[in-house]
Amino acid sequence: MKRFISIITAVCCLSAVSVAQPANDNCTGAIALTASSSCTFSTYSNVGATPTTSPTVPPAPGCGNYLGGDVWFSVTVPASGHLIFDTQTPSGGLTDIAMAIYSGDCTTGLTLIECDDDDSDNGYYMPKIDRIGLAPGTTIYIRVWEYGNNSFGNFNFCVYEPLGTGPCASVPTILCGQTQTLNFQGGGDWNNQYCGNAAPGEEAIFAYTPTQNTGTFLTLSGNPSAEYINFAYNTSCTSTGWTCIGRTAASSATFGPLALDSGVTYYFICDNEDASSNITNVSFYINCPEIPGYYEHPTEGIQGTYNGACMVNTCSGTYVDDGNANPYSPNINEIYRTFCPEFPGKCMTATINSLVIESSSGCVNDALIIRDGPTQGSPFLWGGCGNWSASLPLTITSTNSSGCLTFVFYSNAITNLDGWNITLGCVNCSQVSQTNNDCNTAIPICGATNLNSSSPGPGLTSTCGGCNLSENFSSWYYFEITADGKLALDMKPEEFFEDYDFALYEADTCATLGDPVRCSYAMSPTYCRQSYAGGFSTGIYNVVFNTISNNSNGLTSGHYANYTSLSTTVNAGSSYNLTVNVIGATGAQTWKQAYVRAWFDWNKNLVFDAGEIFDLGGATVSPQNLTLSIPIPLTARPGKTAFRVFSQYASYQANPCAATPTGEAETYAIFISDGTHCSNNVKDADETGVDCGGADCVDCSKSSWPTNTGMNGTSTDYSEDVSGDSWVNWQSVTAGQRYYILINNWSPGANGFDLVWQFAEGGAMDCAIVLPVELLSFDAICNDGLVDIAWEVASETNNDYFVVLKSYNGIAFAAVDTIDGRGNANSYMKYETSYLEENPGTVYYKLKQIDLDGAFAYSEPIVANCGADTRTFKAVPNPATQGENWKIEGMVSGDEMRIFDIYGREHYKENLEKGMYTIVINGEPATKLIVY
Repeated sequence: MKRFISIITAVCCLSAVSVAQPANDNCTGAIALTASSSCTFSTYSNVGATPTTSPTVPPAPGCGNYLGGDVWFSVTVPASGHLIFDTQTPSGGLTDIAMAIYSGDCTTGLTLIECDDDDSDNGYYMPKIDRIGLAPGTTIYIRVWEYGNNSFGNFNFCVYEPLGTGPCASVPTILCGQTQTLNFQGGGDWNNQYCGNAAPGEEAIFAYTPTQNTGTFLTLSGNPSAEYINFAYNTSCTSTGWTCIGRTAASSATFGPLALDSGVTYYFICDNEDASSNITNVSFYINCPEIPGYYEHPTEGIQGTYNGACMVNTCSGTYVDDGNANPYSPNINEIYRTFCPEFPGKCMTATINSLVIESSSGCVNDALIIRDGPTQGSPFLWGGCGNWSASLPLTITSTNSSGCLTFVFYSNAITNLDGWNITLGCVNCSQVSQTNNDCNTAIPICGATNLNSSSPGPGLTSTCGGCNLSENFSSWYYFEITADGKLALDMKPEEFFEDYDFALYEADTCATLGDPVRCSYAMSPTYCRQSYAGGFSTGIYNVVFNTISNNSNGLTSGHYANYTSLSTTVNAGSSYNLTVNVIGATGAQTWKQAYVRAWFDWNKNLVFDAGEIFDLGGATVSPQNLTLSIPIPLTARPGKTAFRVFSQYASYQANPCAATPTGEAETYAIFISDGTHCSNNVKDADETGVDCGGADCVDCSKSSWPTNTGMNGTSTDYSEDVSGDSWVNWQSVTAGQRYYILINNWSPGANGFDLVWQFAEGGAMDCAIVLPVELLSFDAICNDGLVDIAWEVASETNNDYFVVLKSYNGIAFAAVDTIDGRGNANSYMKYETSYLEENPGTVYYKLKQIDLDGAFAYSEPIVANCGADTRTFKAVPNPATQGENWKIEGMVSGDEMRIFDIYGREHYKENLEKGMYTIVINGEPATKLIVY
């Protein structure tokens, strides 16, 4: 009886939840599709589907374990007779379906053409049919069912007529955020070298059309076979013309950013390098662009770095963990992202509204850290874990010269909680004024140049493209090419330990930068080091060498400390005592002593060599000072280098790069002086052809130091990430081209660098080019904001057109208008143009004249004043000595004074160094000041 009641109950319940049959449950209700030129997936369902029984029973499909529950579609065969039928698993949808195609009609009968189960690249158990030779104009019926008829839900389906051949014959259209799962079946049609290595495996190509002009990222989310996978993109589907995105054998990786244009269709290829076997379940997706004002924390670094996202310039928005209302992801490895102000004179604020992160002693498991500046190495500002609800809201404000805040997060896999919600904002602050740290304030340069790079941080608009992931302490410059040829670059840091990157852009304006044509994001070579997580047997408490006296006050986590920020100057040929206070010795026996050894990198090759060892002895009590006189060899390379001290229990450490389970290592900097003017091994602008001097010293102009970076004729790559060697291939240049170069430093207050340009095959840049027209006059007059610009010429030679340029600082110019020239003419001509100038004050103008063959030249600059002040101002005293009080005569209450150097960088009155300055009153240049 109980069994009978159970059966009745089950029948009752089943009938209560019955689902209506779909409209395309039978052949006669087939959904009519139109074959497009590429695959555009639409979503359908098999929920409620039943076996097809009327008006006729179609032939059994013969594959895919058909047990009923099918749905139907139809399509008309195009003139080519070629159709591709493809499927895909949507989010939460069916993962194992099958498909068959038929000819004929539903009433008189169908004829099976082909049945498929698992051939799609969009899911391991999803079907795909690629069929040629179909009769044009006839109708094909498509039958789709779930394998075994025991699962119901959504699936994606498309049918299209391929326009290309080979891999281009099957190109589905994808959307951002959609994971594509690929199964490579051996060899492919092409054997291209997308990223430097041949990729003979099967190709998979997808079409993607971005909807925003933002940096696009591609994420490899699965590679279980650990095979090398190549990603590249193209604007057309052909066998050539692909641009490398990245090559990796990692299980996951993120590539980009790619500078893609909104509305343009791009083709992405995924190609493996193993053509001998089946590679399954390779998955990737194109990241959806962030919604401005809403920012999530990334979970993976880009291009092998800890930086997970392009820098954002904003003064508003919401910033959350990657889970938002859900728990954050596990195993996030100190990935960071940076926000910087979008207006001058502002500093970022972060108001923590909620923060719930796994609590642990010292926040060793999970933690959010806020750093004061634009890099992962910026000073610590705030950090926390646990539940902060009782202490919120809490506002953190940047005090860095950049005004930026950097957020670092790490998590383990133990407990993942709600995360955080932070409101971003800006406040007025004493942020250092913008210099040439924005593209639109780039400084023009010509030839070999020694430059100061004390950038306050990134600019108000930050680039993010190619290998350039974000601006840190950035400086922008621009130049123009006057002769065809090859352009090489040797960039030499003045400070041996500074890490510079660069990105070279070919563009007429900052608005058209695109991706860099040459780019190096390589990490500057540094001294080896190894961390060790175990306990200590010995440790270093104090190191004294010349003027260095560093008391570390205890043992350092990881058994290693980098103190290269501490430096002392020593003279070649002199000797200095090195004293190390070491703890941990337990007796006079050899195996109980604490031994100390030091290495000095005399040849500046960033390697502690066997001939650079000094043994200080073994301590027998704890603590104990060990002292040794260190002679500075005359053969030592002049300039900045380093030394390392190493303690170890029971014996000397033989390997300066070893982990330190029974001791501790510390690294310090020294500057070796040999009495020459070039002992930093960098040729300054006024030292053309001068040798460094000193024994065994190389010429200053030689690319011999490991911290240099640039472009040369021997490197083969055009762009390199953090793992590169700091050198990329030189650039082919053409007369008339304009280039911008971004110099990016990881450290604030940098000491500068040399840009040594080298040309081959005739290339040249020149700042002193004679204008090839006979210019009679050039004037600009402002009337109520409308600027009338006119110039007169007596003759023109080979003249194609003029470009009128304007500038607010007399340094960085932008185009106002373009006026066609007359080619060759020996007669008078007056040219005129006008535009509305929105900024009152002084505006500088120049004419750029371009020849028919692309050569160009400039006029001398002129000045127009919109709403100019007629008063005169005078600096007293002038010149003034450094530190002397001075004033401006002629100012009245309400006047605003600003001070700029010859590079357009703003300074404060109280800290002017020696040099020439322009005093700007109420936005207009008023007078000059010389400080000596």
